[in-house]
Amino acid sequence: MKKMLIAVACAALLSSCGGMNTSVFENVPAGHIGKIITPNGWERSFHEAGQVDLRGTNANGQQNSLVLLEVSAVQVQEHFANNQGRDRNEDHRIVTHGNVEGTTGQVPVAVDVYLRMRVSPTPALRNRVFAEMTPRAIADHDRASLITVQMIYNRYVLQEVRSTIRRVLGAYADDIAINAHRAEIEATLTRELLLRMRHFNVPLELQSVSLSNAAPDPTISASRIANAGAAERVASIDRVGAALQRNPRYVDLEQIRSMERIAMAGVEKGKPPTFIIGIDGPGAHAYAARQ
Repeated sequence: MKKMLIAVACAALLSSCGGMNTSVFENVPAGHIGKIITPNGWERSFHEAGQVDLRGTNANGQQNSLVLLEVSAVQVQEHFANNQGRDRNEDHRIVTHGNVEGTTGQVPVAVDVYLRMRVSPTPALRNRVFAEMTPRAIADHDRASLITVQMIYNRYVLQEVRSTIRRVLGAYADDIAINAHRAEIEATLTRELLLRMRHFNVPLELQSVSLSNAAPDPTISASRIANAGAAERVASIDRVGAALQRNPRYVDLEQIRSMERIAMAGVEKGKPPTFIIGIDGPGAHAYAARQ
């Protein structure tokens, strides 16, 4: 009888104080799992999408909390560019071994690499994440917090991924070679990263690697444009030379075209020119006299 009175008194006390028998619900959204942490530690089970009853606060002011873990696949971007870092003055481009336009030397290349990842479905690895990661708060949810794939990636594998990308891409000559061997590079990165993640027992699964936006230093781009322009001018001169060899009167045709351009310019200015054409045989020179 005495034990029953004590039990009833405790129940009444908890009820009057909003005790642990009070229902307090939190949602587990799609693409996530949840796990409840009590004043005595983690509960064993995972909670799939739906509602979870965290119950109220006990007589000591203690309460359960829900920690959410993002388990859907997420795309993570690794950006290698100039003007990065906190002060926007760091150069994070990948340095390739060179050999651009017949020259040698290191070539900085800006590139984006996208990695598709998800949390491992293995319960032991998921429990490891809950045990080792510090979740971040969720606005307007005092008793729920969140661990994202990006947070896990940053903690366990970020620097290893960037180092591997630099090593693999740095073996190519320049951005042209990188773009030409895109599929080969993606396959190599996938294989290398899977090995490194397995070696370090990273609680993430790598699903795919995609390469994007490989671009050279602006000075190299300007040099390529200038070289292309010079090559086009040389090709144009070669075409004129070949035309003259086939037909010596080609020079007369070019003179006529030149006069047409002069005439059009004069008409636009309101001063149409008069042309006097020499008649002393093939290849005669022409000149323009403005009226």
